[in-house]
Amino acid sequence: MTEQAIRINTRDGQDVFTTDIFEGKLDAVIVRIPPTSIQKITLMIESELGYFILNRKDLEGVEYIAPRKRAVTQVSDKMRLQDIPSMDKFNLNERLIITVMGPKNIDVDLILRLD
Repeated sequence: MTEQAIRINTRDGQDVFTTDIFEGKLDAVIVRIPPTSIQKITLMIESELGYFILNRKDLEGVEYIAPRKRAVTQVSDKMRLQDIPSMDKFNLNERLIITVMGPKNIDVDLILRLD
């Protein structure tokens, strides 16, 4: 298992970071927001090829996220995307584009774990 640590600062309320090329399966994303921040952030991760990997709102403190592929399920005559824990991990061989949105000038630490 390898880990990549990234620090992103929301200078103007948003920052976009492009990683190096990752090879492997994305096992987990650990997010740490300083305890002095009472505001919450939004985190989006997509691949360079346009695959949407993660979109989480209202993150605060320390969050452990295990992104998985999503499945379309039917709930009472409506189709919707749903996280299924047994779904496969994302197999990466490309750069990731990470967007953090929130209050101005917050340092957000991310750790990406790959198998």
